Amino acid sequence: MLIGLLKAANHAPGQGSDGKAGPAKVLRDLDEQGTDRSRRNQDKMAAEKRQQAVTECTRRTRDTWKPFVEDVREAIVAETRDQVDLDASLRRLVEQLQQAVAEGGALLRAGTEPLRSEPLLRTEG
Repeated sequence: MLIGLLKAANHAPGQGSDGKAGPAKVLRDLDEQGTDRSRRNQDKMAAEKRQQAVTECTRRTRDTWKPFVEDVREAIVAETRDQVDLDASLRRLVEQLQQAVAEGGALLRAGTEPLRSEPLLRTEG
């Protein structure tokens, strides 16, 4: 590229005698490339700085709210512990009841004697 620039500088301004771009055009192209590269680097650095700011804000927010969140979590657990214990007890009772109903159904299906329509005790009268 520099060789082309030196060759172009030896020719007249504008278009060279061999049809190639003159030194002014080459310099403009180089300047534009440098400007584009510089702009991309600035954009990249700005994006990195924004990400660092977001990360820092997130960390600070978590650090600030962490004690409050833990306190609320502990309060919720303390308030609902009895309900959880009661829920477990109720589940056991429901399971036992379901088991008793199933056993009763099995006894009925096993062919136990049907209930008598006659009273067991007869009264004379």
